[in-house]
Amino acid sequence: MIPSSIFRGEKNIYLPVFFLSFFPSFMLVTFNVGSMTIGLVLSMLIIHVLYIFSFRVRLTRLHFLLSFVVLFSIINSVVQNYEVLSYKAMLNWFLFFYFLLFTLLLSKFLVKFKDKELNIQIRNISYYFIIIAFFSILINFNYPFPGYTNLHKAIFPFAEPSHFALTAAYFLIPAGVLYNQKQRVLILCCTLFLAFCLPSSVMLVVSLIMLYLFFVGTGVLRICIILFFTTIGFFLFYSLKDANPDTLIYFTSRMTYDEDTTNVSLLVFLMGWQDAINSLIATNGLGLGIFQMGIAFKTGEFGERIYDLVGSYKNLKDGGSLGAKSISEFGVLGILMILLYLKQCFVSSEFILNHKNDKNIPSILILSHCWIVVFIIEIFVRATHYFSIGFILMLSALSIIKIFKGRLDGKL
Repeated sequence: MIPSSIFRGEKNIYLPVFFLSFFPSFMLVTFNVGSMTIGLVLSMLIIHVLYIFSFRVRLTRLHFLLSFVVLFSIINSVVQNYEVLSYKAMLNWFLFFYFLLFTLLLSKFLVKFKDKELNIQIRNISYYFIIIAFFSILINFNYPFPGYTNLHKAIFPFAEPSHFALTAAYFLIPAGVLYNQKQRVLILCCTLFLAFCLPSSVMLVVSLIMLYLFFVGTGVLRICIILFFTTIGFFLFYSLKDANPDTLIYFTSRMTYDEDTTNVSLLVFLMGWQDAINSLIATNGLGLGIFQMGIAFKTGEFGERIYDLVGSYKNLKDGGSLGAKSISEFGVLGILMILLYLKQCFVSSEFILNHKNDKNIPSILILSHCWIVVFIIEIFVRATHYFSIGFILMLSALSIIKIFKGRLDGKL
């Protein structure tokens, strides 16, 4: 019998995290649905019914602003690209507004948690992510499940290490921030180990963010810790020359570019930003319109090179990162949104550094600021779509910060 507490939102976040984190990837691989959007929307509906069951929200200025930007972009899509508009794009317009509604509801759900309950659950979830990654390495990524047998280095239920890293970061980093120094060292060591053993360049970026948020601050001890782990990182990296040269090639191929490069991941990254700049210029700063990247504009040199290498225009519609996709589709407004995000990211990182050991600050507020900072990976390094757990958590975090702003102004 399932304990009734599982379905009481104020008691746990395990099932909501399960649905948002794992179910979309499972749907993608097992049922070959083409993207994680279907699984994510189903997960949101399940959470909405089981945990929230409400449509009553108070819109903030942020949500009015986002709604205005999206509406402007929809009109821009219709005017510029009416000949290539599809029913899928139109459906995505409605889904986007449901995402905004869901993030508001999720923020109301999360602020009800007590600090102790939330800390324990975030820690347990972070351990679970570490365990499934180590288990995948132990069994050499050989999963006997439908859809996973032909995948290279799948971490069940994720299709690839980068998908795992993008999701795990939203729980590993807060777990370290919310707990003590020993916990931070343990999580950082595990993350560094996974970054080199999987290998995963996204996981390496996650490790660098951990290094900054966990240990940067005043005091000689923290400086020594940073130098210590930096030295270990470089030592591990260069020792791979003899122990595992393939892993060394994996990282260097993603950091170096020449005209003969065949690394698809690097080419996807470059393609996204090249297409974003070309789209910005071609549309006089208006952008192509939301969900029109890869549809209403021909890709550039890097996209064609990817086609020559793999026989398809890989990641053409997502641009490899949300920064490139936002600029391509929203134009100058996309650039402004990124700048506003970077401002908030700086504020959030400073808040974490100043208050991570302050027991008077609610854990959900620390967690929210962590989600804001982690989202920088999806903006500049790697992303799958607007419709992702990271996008949901980032928007929810902004709402939670707004809720607490008035409460804490008199205390801080």
